[in-house]
Amino acid sequence: MSENAAIDNERDGDDVAVWRIQPAPPSVPGQLAAVWRYRHLYWFFTVRALFHIYRNAILGVGWMVIHPLVIVVPATFIVGNLFGVSSDPVPLPLFIIVGLANWILFRRSLQWMTKSMGMNRPILRQTYVPALLLLAATISPGLFEFAVVLSVAVVLAIYFGPVEGIYYATLSWQLLAVPLVMVMSLLLAMGLACFTSLLHAVAKDTWLTLRYVLSGWMLATPILYPIEVIPPDYRWLAYLNPLTSIVELFRWAVLQYGTVHWGFLGLAAVEILAILFCGIWFFAKQQNRLFDHM
Repeated sequence: MSENAAIDNERDGDDVAVWRIQPAPPSVPGQLAAVWRYRHLYWFFTVRALFHIYRNAILGVGWMVIHPLVIVVPATFIVGNLFGVSSDPVPLPLFIIVGLANWILFRRSLQWMTKSMGMNRPILRQTYVPALLLLAATISPGLFEFAVVLSVAVVLAIYFGPVEGIYYATLSWQLLAVPLVMVMSLLLAMGLACFTSLLHAVAKDTWLTLRYVLSGWMLATPILYPIEVIPPDYRWLAYLNPLTSIVELFRWAVLQYGTVHWGFLGLAAVEILAILFCGIWFFAKQQNRLFDHM
């Protein structure tokens, strides 16, 4: 059955049920309408995606704690001791892990959404479900890992309280910006995944290439270092990366660290919406090719 198909249940003059398969418009509104029509399935596929990923892992959720610590510990040593980078007044390990939580939300969501079509291949072969709905439902592992890493950051902030004499994890109105950070990160990941998920269904090299691209993107984003280490004359180039403004907003919301440049944040929002629109448009136009590889 074509992905662009919608099924309508009608009755003819003899009151006999007639199932009619009609193509849904291959457009952005058509895709969003299909997702809305089948929205009652979203929670099912969200839970399925989460348990599918960790069902064969011995340590399970433990990997989500080990993974950020493996990055934070050597990064703190290299950035702090070798390069002498300081994140005063916030301890460097706390500075890095808070930025890393935001990065993991974006990276892991993008990675698992890229694999979403392959993960749901048996379902796509047997019944009609909007592929865009399956894509959106696969953000659950990224959200879960984000929650775990953020919890580690809170524990680290509580630890540094008595040590430094300053309690960094405090309740303030700035925390209201956290949902905005999460939405922007997920929309950016989804916009990109509209491209990568279809490419991955055709060529498995997409997954391997994405890993290297994301590693370079992480280094280009001020996660392991403050943006102040970039010379002022070239700092605007860093802000062309939408994740730069998102990470800075997240640190400002959680740690009250740094300054939010609202103009650059607005630019990031425009970039994200443009990527999302183009991604859904591409997904709508090209998704029929997906079924040739199911």
